[in-house]
Amino acid sequence: MEDFIVKSAMLQDQVAIICSNQARGAGTMIGGWPPRILASCPEPKEDYITGVINLQKVRQARQHSRNLQQRRPELYGELVKPVSYDIFTAAPLLEASDEGEEGEPTR
Repeated sequence: MEDFIVKSAMLQDQVAIICSNQARGAGTMIGGWPPRILASCPEPKEDYITGVINLQKVRQARQHSRNLQQRRPELYGELVKPVSYDIFTAAPLLEASDEGEEGEPTR
């Protein structure tokens, strides 16, 4: 992951990010708020990094975020309704009352 992508995501969502990357590129990073890289491992090798994230700054940024203040979760309805999944196929499980015996919806 490149550092400018991490910084963009932090700015857009007002979050601190810890990302791990095994591919070639900028590698593993810890990003804090305001958007800046606190620590990184630029070489694709086995290593570790540490960093201190100021959660108070993150909370303050999110508290004053226009994007988060303008959310309207009451309008999301079906989008946020919990769905159960079959753990083996990752297919959504349909309620028995919604299906007939042949897998067709009941009327």
